[in-house]
Amino acid sequence: MNDTSQVSRAQMLAFGVTIFTGAFLLFQVQPLIGKYILPWFGGTPSVWTTCLLFFQCLLLGGYAYAHLLTRLPMRKQAIVHMVLLAASLLFLPIRPSEALQPEPGGNPAWQILVLLAATIGLPYLVLSSTGPLIQSWFSRKFAGRSPYRLYALSNIGSMLALITYPFLVEPYTTRNTQVWSWSFGLVVFAIVCGAVAWNMREVKEPEEIDEEEAPAPAISRWTMALWVLLPACGTAQLMAATNKITQDVAIIPFLWVLPLSLYLLSFIICFDSPRWYSRTWFSRALWLSWAAVIWALHKGANADIILQVVIFNAALFIGCMICHGELYRLRPPAIRLTQYFLMISAGGALGGLFVALVAPLIFADYWEFHVSLWGGGALMLVVCFLNKVQWTFGKWHLRFTLLLCFLAAYWGLSARFEVRYIGTENPVLARQGVPSGLWLETVALLLGAMALSWISALILETWIRHQQKLRALAAFVGGLLALMLAVPLLWIPGLGLEVAPWAFAVALLLLTIKGFVWFAISKWRGFVLPSGWTWSLLVVVMGVVLIKHASNLDKEIIRQTRNFYGVLKIYDYGMYPSKPWDGHEGDVRVLARSLPLRSLASGDNQGLIRIWNFDRGETTHKLEGHEAAIRALSFSSDGQWLASVGANHTLRLWELAGGSEKRKRTFDTAIHAVACSPGGKWIAVGAVDGTIHLLELESFKTSSTIAAHDGAVNSLAFDLLSSRLVSGGGDGGVKIWNTDRRELITETDGHEAAVNQVAFGQNGSMVASAGEDGLACVWRATDGRLMHRLAGHGGEVRDIAFDTRDSRLATAGSDGVKIWDNTDGRLVCTLFNKKVGRDARAAVFVPADGVGWPGATHNLDRVATAQGSSIRLWNTDLHERRIRNGRITHGMQYTHPNLARLQTTYYGPSSGVGQSLQWLPATNRTIGVVGLGAGTIAAYGKAGDQIWFYDIDPDVSDVAKTHFTNLRDCERRGAEVSVVLGDARLSLQHDRVPSKKFDLLVLDAFSSDAIPAHLLTREAIEVYLRHMKGSGVIAIHVSNRHLNLEGVVLDLSRHFGLVPIQIEDEGEYAAFGSEQLHAFWRTDWIMLVQPGFLNANPLPRRLALEHPFYFKQKLASWMDTAGIDVKKLDGESVNVILEKLKKNSKLKSERAMIEAAMGAANFAQVDGETFAIQEASKFLASRHDHPEMPLWTDDYVSLYRILHTPQWWDDLKAAWHNWWD
Repeated sequence: MNDTSQVSRAQMLAFGVTIFTGAFLLFQVQPLIGKYILPWFGGTPSVWTTCLLFFQCLLLGGYAYAHLLTRLPMRKQAIVHMVLLAASLLFLPIRPSEALQPEPGGNPAWQILVLLAATIGLPYLVLSSTGPLIQSWFSRKFAGRSPYRLYALSNIGSMLALITYPFLVEPYTTRNTQVWSWSFGLVVFAIVCGAVAWNMREVKEPEEIDEEEAPAPAISRWTMALWVLLPACGTAQLMAATNKITQDVAIIPFLWVLPLSLYLLSFIICFDSPRWYSRTWFSRALWLSWAAVIWALHKGANADIILQVVIFNAALFIGCMICHGELYRLRPPAIRLTQYFLMISAGGALGGLFVALVAPLIFADYWEFHVSLWGGGALMLVVCFLNKVQWTFGKWHLRFTLLLCFLAAYWGLSARFEVRYIGTENPVLARQGVPSGLWLETVALLLGAMALSWISALILETWIRHQQKLRALAAFVGGLLALMLAVPLLWIPGLGLEVAPWAFAVALLLLTIKGFVWFAISKWRGFVLPSGWTWSLLVVVMGVVLIKHASNLDKEIIRQTRNFYGVLKIYDYGMYPSKPWDGHEGDVRVLARSLPLRSLASGDNQGLIRIWNFDRGETTHKLEGHEAAIRALSFSSDGQWLASVGANHTLRLWELAGGSEKRKRTFDTAIHAVACSPGGKWIAVGAVDGTIHLLELESFKTSSTIAAHDGAVNSLAFDLLSSRLVSGGGDGGVKIWNTDRRELITETDGHEAAVNQVAFGQNGSMVASAGEDGLACVWRATDGRLMHRLAGHGGEVRDIAFDTRDSRLATAGSDGVKIWDNTDGRLVCTLFNKKVGRDARAAVFVPADGVGWPGATHNLDRVATAQGSSIRLWNTDLHERRIRNGRITHGMQYTHPNLARLQTTYYGPSSGVGQSLQWLPATNRTIGVVGLGAGTIAAYGKAGDQIWFYDIDPDVSDVAKTHFTNLRDCERRGAEVSVVLGDARLSLQHDRVPSKKFDLLVLDAFSSDAIPAHLLTREAIEVYLRHMKGSGVIAIHVSNRHLNLEGVVLDLSRHFGLVPIQIEDEGEYAAFGSEQLHAFWRTDWIMLVQPGFLNANPLPRRLALEHPFYFKQKLASWMDTAGIDVKKLDGESVNVILEKLKKNSKLKSERAMIEAAMGAANFAQVDGETFAIQEASKFLASRHDHPEMPLWTDDYVSLYRILHTPQWWDDLKAAWHNWWD
């Protein structure tokens, strides 16, 4: 018995070691290979998502192989698997071949899948089959024992692999060591697994199993569907959450491993024992996590980085616990084990395919995160209905709900009232961000008041315990008394805060009511309800909230694209509408302007016409008489008359001096258009039968009729300088007529549907048309040649107008008013304001004279729009366009002609880029820029310059060329501009560079939440230096809200012997007339230069010496050369030491630098004290510069040591110290 027992234990141990080792290797290789290929594909979050897709698909393949293999006789199973194990060893070592590095222009996702298949395909397939195969063999070898504990052991091995990689493997081993160690582990695994397979030959074959054994029970289709959908939802949540976190935080193995570890932990917990998963408690936890996620999504970029990681990972863990807990409840008997795991893996692959391949095709943003969250609740709803789950809603549920309602109500009330610290005169409004510490103090006081209320109510209740009906009233009175005693606590000076009385008074009332209900339901036993109905309500509410959140994000976006590299959004800002000009009760349908009168006419669908002074926005005349909607309006050239066309076939002529109707004519057919000739002789009227009637102004009689179009004449416009007339018809034609000779000059056929509106340019050289086909066109008036086709509206274009200089056009449609550049047909902006909406019936330019920016040399015309029953005047002088990737702005440009060349945002004249260019030659410079954005740095370009931009995202290149003008304007000035697509480091490594080396290389890829760390490693700097001139400058943008990248760059400068020059640009305002534009943003830059660069450049020399990092290096070097021992210094200040060094004969060649150091020492400060007056020995020993950390290399990148302290933590510490003091 002992021998048999020992054999069984040894064999069981072999099973355990095999499944543990296989799982460990399976999940250890994931971050290893992901990190290895990350720099090859630009370090984007989608690299890891695509890797996860590959792993999930190979996992499915491994489970399918195990499922099919178990149908063979046991001996054949062992032989086949041992052969496959041996074949997998041929892939060793698992080092990706550089021949598989991607080429620009290919599909990165497919390139990654092919690379992974060629590198680890067969080994990963074999490892992924280990779990179900070994469990199946175990169930045959040890009949009666549950194999599901082996599944938990497999997940423990996976968890250890993931946890050890970022904390033990990655920091302390090189990639080469990792590759060979893993390869050795695979050899060991193959030997152990082969031994297990060899021993399985003793097990009975399937045909030898007793016929009396019960057949496998049938599995319902719903159950099998849930076997697929539940793991699919869990995997989708994993990949979507990982994508979200790495997009918003950083692309590092730890943030890959953390979500995957939580995903596996949920498997371990759920499959270990059913007692760990409680449907009731995890359902409630899911609701709370939903609320937290919605808050984080609402806060967006303003949410603290640590809170983001915690919230999104907590929601992932809770969602996976529900999916995997319900999956374990649906587990089948052991005989269906491989089918069960096969369908689980199929679901995982399905979820991975959805996130990695399907979602980018159907979603313009990362909405798969929202969908996966909602999907978890929807599946829980299905489970509850299928199992007819019921919940008891008792008194404690109601009490908890009341408490949450109270806190939410107090939070909302406080956001509407003033909250401030005592002793300060500047209030901090809660809606602008109350310090976290203040919130914690206030809520703590209120909860304390609640506790006092509860205690006093219990005391009063004992006094009147014989009066059952008075207990609730006693609680109410006791709570009110306790709260009245608690109110003065808020004004104790030691607590240091003061809350607006109105807010707190209402909060007290709410809290007292809560206490009343709390005790009133003390005997309530609750009620039972089907949980499916509760889930139905919550799922619907969650869906509505997520859809609302998604729709709110899209309102100011004029273009949005999504590809492998992220989500790119183009925003328009700075368009300011005036207050609405109200006066119409119906919708305004048409607008017309009079330049001499400086007036605007508007007609609505109820027949009312108003005349406005567009300088003051006031109504000067109200013209009533039409009994139907106004179809068209036209001023006479001198502004004395207004012609109007109504829907009831009537034409009216109004004298504006008296505001009265002078003439009226009713036509037999409907008329749609009217236009007054420039000399005041004719009025042209367009009819529905396709004719144009030319009426004499004096007699109002038809002089002649022109058969113009096959359809209705919808619009007419006269040339202001001649007798030419342009007409637009329902047949899609645009025709230009000579009204003196009544003959056709030219015609066009560029529209495929009816033409709604036509307009003549101010100088008569061009006409414009707007059609129902969604197009607006600009034509040459002499021959009808098409000049521009303006395609951008999503529906019909209702109106079109030139500005007073013919430089821009405005078009109106259901999707808003769009402004176009008439020089090249480019879309300038879309007028939009959240309060106004988009739908517009008409638009017209009015001159800016009298309402422009004082002192401006080029004021743009304002744009009057008809939207609903209101008219608004829009100022586009300060219109700006921004480009965002994720949540970070990557460039901005003004569209005003005088502002378009401003070097905005991070690249102003006082920024690192601006100052570096001042140190370099004025012309014939070679500039490299990593990160294109809006191409703002091209605004510095001059004739003879070469500027090469490197960007991995082809959509960014397209946007920079079509929505911004920096690149095009730079080329017009004579500079050579090139855009190189692909990862910048790989492009430079492959010598995709200009013929001359760089004078300036700008690294602007680190301001995002997720940074491409591979661009800031030792190996990357080596590549950069190979392409730099000896007098060149590497400018690194280190502004980042969450990460302190300064220490990383200083370590790199120390390693390469480069001089770091730090520039902290506080940002400036650009003057535009009397306005101050926030065009230049606060930025931090570090420039790396060779030591010799400082000899010929006094300004960077001083800037370098103002930083303690370089100053201390030079001071220590000079003292060492001069033979001064820092240990023997007797309290001398830095300035005294510098005086001695200046006189030292050994440092003659350094005298200029020492003199510069003396000036810098008297200027630069550390902790409010200048370098000069500090003791030299203490100064040299201080750690005010950044402490040394392991150098960033391709093998080692750590973000933990450079994280900024969260603001909420600082607020909490401040509140604690304030209270303690």
